[in-house]
Amino acid sequence: MPKQYKKAYNLKRLKNKWYYTVKPNNAKQLYFPLQTSDKLQALDRAKQDIHPYHQFLLSGAVSKDEVLVKCQWYKLRGKAATAKPTTLKYYLDKWLEIRKVDVRKSTYERNIDTIRAMLKILSPDMPIKEFNLSTIEQFKKARHGNVTLCTLNIDLRTIKCWCSWLVDNEIISSKPKFKIITPDSNPAHYIKHDDFKRLIELGSVPQIHRDLWKLYYTTGMRKSEAIDGTLNCNKLIVAGEDAKGKRQYNISLHPWQIQVVKQLHQLRDEYLERGYDIENFKGNITNVIRNAYKELGIYKKGLTNIHSLRHSFGGRMYLVTGDIRKVKDMMRHRKESTTNQYLDYEVDDLMRDFPADAKHSVFKDNINRVKQANADVLKELDIN
Repeated sequence: MPKQYKKAYNLKRLKNKWYYTVKPNNAKQLYFPLQTSDKLQALDRAKQDIHPYHQFLLSGAVSKDEVLVKCQWYKLRGKAATAKPTTLKYYLDKWLEIRKVDVRKSTYERNIDTIRAMLKILSPDMPIKEFNLSTIEQFKKARHGNVTLCTLNIDLRTIKCWCSWLVDNEIISSKPKFKIITPDSNPAHYIKHDDFKRLIELGSVPQIHRDLWKLYYTTGMRKSEAIDGTLNCNKLIVAGEDAKGKRQYNISLHPWQIQVVKQLHQLRDEYLERGYDIENFKGNITNVIRNAYKELGIYKKGLTNIHSLRHSFGGRMYLVTGDIRKVKDMMRHRKESTTNQYLDYEVDDLMRDFPADAKHSVFKDNINRVKQANADVLKELDIN
């Protein structure tokens, strides 16, 4: 192995085995056993699995054990390999420590909510080997009815992700198979045209918020995109680190929309200068629209929130274009299946709830053509 690789990836050979070394600030040097005498395999393990965490190890943000447990090739040796099964709380805490580094802050905070709920319902001292499908059903039964179906499904997706991590690290042998709960009906998540008109006419709400709702309704932006994005002429640039799909993209804006974003950013900066956190700022925007929904009498827990305006945009654009692929591009989704979640409504319902868009709908033209075709056929066949 060339010397530059040993130096670049902090490799050291001891007793015919390769180690990855880290010298944290004001702490003893750490040795990560790569558990191989093969040079190329050691280099690969160091590059792929340990080196990406180097800066976090230096600062002490993550520990040696937290990194090693992510390495699928790492096997416990000696007494550790025969130790008794560790508790549910132990592995939940370990997973959370890793998630803190791997995911966005908002996702990490939502994971914390689920873990707290699990530890309230299930025994923290439960051996991890006893965690199974019946345990998950126990959690679902206790949680169901106390939270919205949307929240419960988020909890179940979090548990699925955690179980996958357990399996990947050979902590449990197989992942329990359970499904996300499907609602009995498909209630609309969007805000109807008439309700939206009432919403932006509310005198009890500051104008900046009403203008912001117009922005979301007409662009389909996510809440964070308008807040975290950067203006560049007539484009709002959403950086990869702020984007849900981790890829940068641009959103074209009209002049009035540019002014709204500028006002929003000014409000954001003033808020931060007063010592508040950005998450508090985002939460405040959510609270304002929630209170507005309640004032109008259209609030439904788990259904109506600021994201409902993005649902409105998706329904409107599908009504106009009739093309899921076009709507997918406009909503900046990577997969068509994601877009389908926004369009699972009857066209007749969309035409009723968005009359202004129905005037320009391709479905309207198609329906008229079908009616005319049937009328012509009946006339030709002389059927009254």
